[in-house]
Amino acid sequence: LALTFVIRAYDRTVSSLQVTLAEHQRTREEIVQRNRELSVLYAIRRASAQSLDLQGVLDSGLESTLEAMGLEAGGIVLLEPDGQTMTLRAHRGLSDEFVQATARMKVGEGMSGRAAAERKPVVLDVPDYPSERLAPFVVGQGFQTLASTPLLSGGEVLGALSLATRRPRAFSAQEIDLLTGIGELLGGAAQNARLYDGVQRQLAE
Repeated sequence: LALTFVIRAYDRTVSSLQVTLAEHQRTREEIVQRNRELSVLYAIRRASAQSLDLQGVLDSGLESTLEAMGLEAGGIVLLEPDGQTMTLRAHRGLSDEFVQATARMKVGEGMSGRAAAERKPVVLDVPDYPSERLAPFVVGQGFQTLASTPLLSGGEVLGALSLATRRPRAFSAQEIDLLTGIGELLGGAAQNARLYDGVQRQLAE
């Protein structure tokens, strides 16, 4: 009986240690992920503070976001003055054919257009892709899950950031919040760059 008691106590101790180690591992992974998220927000803020070069800010923001979220491809579109057309201004991990197909789109079309129209992040699996015209190109890239968030500044939609992965993925509420923050930072940076460009043009005239 004594031996049985010792064995059971030992098993309980081992189980307790395993649970503790698993909790520590989860905590460590959460901290690493949180640091990645903070790093992308910092990178975008720093890039926009150091330069008013719109293209540089967009490229840096897209690269930082893809790295922080572990995704393979993405693009950023900006709204044209007509308020209905969006133009692809930055992209990574996309084929030339895909870039040509998505170079210009209407608000409400595709993931970017839907995020801009709804003014909130959108996450979809490819079978639910909203644009019949663009769906074949999305499927051809082998994408499985897509996410997009609007670029906002003072409540004004300036464009959208879209991301894609070739494996099914669920985006957590925390990641959706991160996308919202990225969209607001990039939107503010885009607005500042456009205002600066407008002033420079006026001075040159």
